[in-house]
Amino acid sequence: MNRKKAILKKSIEFTRRVRAIKITLSFGFAVFSVVGLLIAFNLDALRLSRISVSGARVVSGENISHAAAGALHGSYFYLIPHSNALLYPRERVRVAVTAVSPRIKNVRLRVRGYSTLIVQVLERTPAALWCPAVEQAHCLYLDESGFAFGIAPFFRGDSYLVFTSSRTPAVGFSLMDEGAFAALQSFARSFPVPLVGVTAEEERYTLKTREGYDILVNPQVPFDITRTSVLAALASEALASKLREGKELLYLDARVLGKAFYKLED
Repeated sequence: MNRKKAILKKSIEFTRRVRAIKITLSFGFAVFSVVGLLIAFNLDALRLSRISVSGARVVSGENISHAAAGALHGSYFYLIPHSNALLYPRERVRVAVTAVSPRIKNVRLRVRGYSTLIVQVLERTPAALWCPAVEQAHCLYLDESGFAFGIAPFFRGDSYLVFTSSRTPAVGFSLMDEGAFAALQSFARSFPVPLVGVTAEEERYTLKTREGYDILVNPQVPFDITRTSVLAALASEALASKLREGKELLYLDARVLGKAFYKLED
């Protein structure tokens, strides 16, 4: 009986020793693997040492490169460098590059040969102007979404459609909601009467024609109905008769669904 107990005790001790050895070996392997990975991630062969910029036409490529390089400084928990080609902080680099200029619309990143970070930027293109007044300087460029991204030089003629509002134009802000701006711009561009500007307010849009009169538009009325109403009013014999008498057309009010009223000088 005592012999069986002794054998059982030795078996239990042996099992414990085997388990301890396995745990020690597993821990050692884990430590070795982690250290090995850290050494590998710190190899110069995996570090981004060059930055190539493409797509920059107006924005300084040097500033973009500097911003990207700054985002690659530092490390993860003082262990893995941010410049590691496999683990570099993509979103951090995108944010840093986008912050260089409001003109930058989109940023794409890719790595070439584990040593070169290629930064491809897409710049915003002017679609219209946002000005304090239709015939005033100090305007800003608007892209197709209505976002103001840069100061525009003084233009003469009809190079761009001019938008105004009760708000002061400011770089980095939008004139209005993107969908509303796209619809309004499309309506203004396709309008059969030549326009020089549009004043956008919350409850109405004012189209300023090249001939000098205004057209008042209700944003809640479909633009195709407004267009039909305005054209019908302009083609009416009653208005034509007044104009032949030398009266001056001040504005057309098309804010009522399916109707347009005109106002002449007194």
